Amino acid sequence: MPFRRITFALAALALVSVAARAQTEPQLDAKKKLFSEAAGARTVKAGPGGRYLVLTSHSIVVFDANGAKVSEIPPPEPADLAKKSRPLIVFAEDFAVDSNGRTYVADRGSNTLKIFSPTGVLEKSFLVESPTGVEVFSTGEIAVATTRESALVTLYDADGKVLHEFGEHADLAERPALNNFLNSGRLMGDGHDNLFYVFTYFPEPSVRRYDKNGFATLDASLTGLEFMGAAQFTRRQIARIQEEGGDLGVKPAITGCGVDPANGDIWLAIRDLLVVINKDGDRTAEYRSYTPEGARLEPRTILIEPNRLILVSDTLGVFEFSRPDKPQPPAKSALSH
Repeated sequence: MPFRRITFALAALALVSVAARAQTEPQLDAKKKLFSEAAGARTVKAGPGGRYLVLTSHSIVVFDANGAKVSEIPPPEPADLAKKSRPLIVFAEDFAVDSNGRTYVADRGSNTLKIFSPTGVLEKSFLVESPTGVEVFSTGEIAVATTRESALVTLYDADGKVLHEFGEHADLAERPALNNFLNSGRLMGDGHDNLFYVFTYFPEPSVRRYDKNGFATLDASLTGLEFMGAAQFTRRQIARIQEEGGDLGVKPAITGCGVDPANGDIWLAIRDLLVVINKDGDRTAEYRSYTPEGARLEPRTILIEPNRLILVSDTLGVFEFSRPDKPQPPAKSALSH
């Protein structure tokens, strides 16, 4: 598929205020909380054998299909040793899991990519400066995003040898460090060797899709009225930092993301607003997400399964939602037999 640049301009007939639009967005209420034993959850992914792997800052907690804790990667050390030694995972930014249950951890705290066996044994480790995302292709190549490289994505083999780089940086700032930061992002895979690069700090929420050879097949940005104010604020921040120097801190435009392996739909979280973009780049739905208690939920990760969503908030925990785009079975009446 040839490279396409797709933007979402405000339709001429959609002359409604942002406030009125927010009132009409369907509300998603979480059904229940999941994986409470994984304190400080950052990301959840489905693994082989019906298991779920939940990333925290220093480990991956493995649960079975019923939500019972099975193991931890790496296995926890005895308390007396843990106090004396540096954790094997210093600060995990992201991870990936292959079909054999091997896990690949982007350990930003130690500037390394670490590969663990299904039982949690560290098999390999190689240097990657400031990794922000990782995905694994079915053929074994490891795609890593960082904040330092000239390209968005670097492809490695299993031994850490660089095979290929792809993805051009946008010119958003003259200062190299600031421009690298603004181009940093997260990676997602759809199980079909398509790679999605989510730009965390672009003024307009943006995502790009690549095939495994590094060719861009979709470049989508949300530019509607409801995103305009935040984008203008971010551009003013960039201009101020560019002129005055100082901290590179810019608020993220996209706070969470996920991709549906069944149809390639991209789910983006802009705080508690979930925006769905189909594989052709059309915006198809929007929702607001809430906890069972009614608090707004700002997910970092969205796991899309055939009959449910799993949303991960690094402050509130992991929650299960019904799929709003799938018909749900009717509730059983208390009088039914």
